[in-house]
Amino acid sequence: MCLNCVPYEQIVSPGIGFDLTTSYASAAIRYHDGTVVDLVKIDGADDYQHLIRRKSDPTSKPECAQSNWDALQCRVSRAKRQRNKLLGRPSTPEVGTIAGLLRSLHAAVDRKTGLNSAKKALVSVPNLPGLLYEDLQDAMEYADLKMLSTHNHIGDKVSEVNAAFAGSSNGICQHYGDIDACEGEEAAMPVSHILARSLSQKSFSAAYTYVQAAYRSVLKKEATHFDLGLQSLPSGGENCQEEKALYRSRIRATIIEVGRASRGTLNTRTLLLLDEDADDQEFIHTVQDALRALLPNTPQDIPKDSVVTKAMIRST
Repeated sequence: MCLNCVPYEQIVSPGIGFDLTTSYASAAIRYHDGTVVDLVKIDGADDYQHLIRRKSDPTSKPECAQSNWDALQCRVSRAKRQRNKLLGRPSTPEVGTIAGLLRSLHAAVDRKTGLNSAKKALVSVPNLPGLLYEDLQDAMEYADLKMLSTHNHIGDKVSEVNAAFAGSSNGICQHYGDIDACEGEEAAMPVSHILARSLSQKSFSAAYTYVQAAYRSVLKKEATHFDLGLQSLPSGGENCQEEKALYRSRIRATIIEVGRASRGTLNTRTLLLLDEDADDQEFIHTVQDALRALLPNTPQDIPKDSVVTKAMIRST
């Protein structure tokens, strides 16, 4: 065990993860034997949900190199961030919104596991082009938390797909106390192709990415629809069959469009990662239908445990 490489308390402590979704935040703990226990879930307030919608738009990402004016605006913004932090305020109002939800989550976790048990946490987020890693760092700092990361983390956000992949004991080295041995394991890991889909009350998203070690991934294609959450599903019974069929067809089309970016690298061996509403039977049937369109050479009746998933994995 390389105690000089990784602090002893990190070697023996279980890992706590915070997941910020499009509408709520949740926390889970993962023990060394691979057991994952869900701890708490807290719905985000309206200001949080509106913020996530804005940050999902690629045009919301600050551009500092387009012109001299943009560069000046970024310098002014950075100066304001630093001033706010020196005064004990959130660096930006948006950071304050995220920090508020993180604080609530932190307090709920402490009530579950013991006071100050979650001093550090790994934070995962959906694909939000407009959200900077610095925003997450500042939000964690303002919430009196430290960001948990690997020894060679390159300073970028951790996606919810990567977190779910790792939470199911994929892409994680066995010799986690020895950096050299761990890096050797990770270099030999196969590449896994993942078709991820996420359904909640507020949104539906699909993404194709490939992952080697848990934190090494490339997002190839993604789509998020805030008008395809379950709360948008028509609920008028028999009188809304056409509207329901249109809703399901849009989800099916999104899965197929994103899945085609894989260029034939997927199959039906999947990783079971249930969403909050993954047991919705109509949604399961829609996913099955989409997968049959993507994988025409598979059996007609795709096994249930191959499609009630957040991630579809194939190792190459």
